[in-house]
Amino acid sequence: MIYVEGGTFQMGATPEQGSEAFSYEKPVHSVTLSCYHIGETPVTQALWTAVMGNNPSKSRGDNLPVEMVSWNDCQEFI
Repeated sequence: MIYVEGGTFQMGATPEQGSEAFSYEKPVHSVTLSCYHIGETPVTQALWTAVMGNNPSKSRGDNLPVEMVSWNDCQEFI
């Protein structure tokens, strides 16, 4: 796991993006994140299967990242 320092950043579409931005991307606003840890590498399908007993991925391969998982699935995994 890698430590990530929390901080504040601006998120959203800027006026310069004009019609290229979706309405839900506006307005630009401040977002503050707490410090957190994140995995250094993607969770492979082999690891997911070893922990969860299944592999929901569409593109199969033991060394490929797992895909097609929900937030709830990830909460159960961790």
